[in-house]
Amino acid sequence: MSDPTANLERAISAVYEREQAFGEALQADADAEYEYEIAYATALLSADGANADTRKAQAVLASQDAFKKHLHAKATKKFCDVKLTDAQNAQTARQSLLSRDTRTQFGSMGRGA
Repeated sequence: MSDPTANLERAISAVYEREQAFGEALQADADAEYEYEIAYATALLSADGANADTRKAQAVLASQDAFKKHLHAKATKKFCDVKLTDAQNAQTARQSLLSRDTRTQFGSMGRGA
């Protein structure tokens, strides 16, 4: 049988690692969104078109690589968020099991002198 305390320590480490990955993903998403917004705005300002829709379409095409990177970073952030939540849930479950085992162990010792 595995050691509940060791399992909890591993779960805490997993949460920490996933928090770090999520933080990095947040930063990458913010950077990618910024790059896309700048690329789109720059392209929109330099677009030559008869009307606003044409200029917007040109700007979208001109900034498509930045938009793709932004979508990828956003998806990575979401994935890291889900993994972090899963790790937090696993940690909570392990804490509950350890707490239950501790109560059971000390409860079986009885009370009294």
